[in-house]
Amino acid sequence: MNDKELFSSDRFQNFSKALGNIFFFQINSLSELYKTANIDLYNAIKRDWVKGYIIGTINFHYQISSFNKFSDGYFYIIAGLFGKYKIVPFKERMAEYKDMFAEIEKKIDQQDNDLAKGFKVGFDDSEINYKNKDDKKAGKKISLQRYLLKVIKETDK
Repeated sequence: MNDKELFSSDRFQNFSKALGNIFFFQINSLSELYKTANIDLYNAIKRDWVKGYIIGTINFHYQISSFNKFSDGYFYIIAGLFGKYKIVPFKERMAEYKDMFAEIEKKIDQQDNDLAKGFKVGFDDSEINYKNKDDKKAGKKISLQRYLLKVIKETDK
């Protein structure tokens, strides 16, 4: 199966949707609260920490998936989620995201910035949740939701 067939396969599409749900549940549950506080949720989601969290989460899950040998899939998922949450404008071809991904990689490598910090938390949350997936008492790490709640508190001041 070539990359194009793989990315359009039901298996890959379902995997992508499952990853998207990780963010959907954390973000969607706050939409009413953001409206009440008169804060634009999409502006909060565009912050570097949130972008890093999304990338770190996807990175972890992609590495342990059966798709990990197809590196382009990782970028398709990130670009799709960034488009869905209006973090970046939709682009017709993946090659048009090249500069964005180069800049993200550079920031993560520098490590002393919000994008890199979000990446680490997203990766760590995913690893902890994966290791404790069968332990009902362990709970789930939802640092993205906590971060977005913190944004509301900071804006209220």
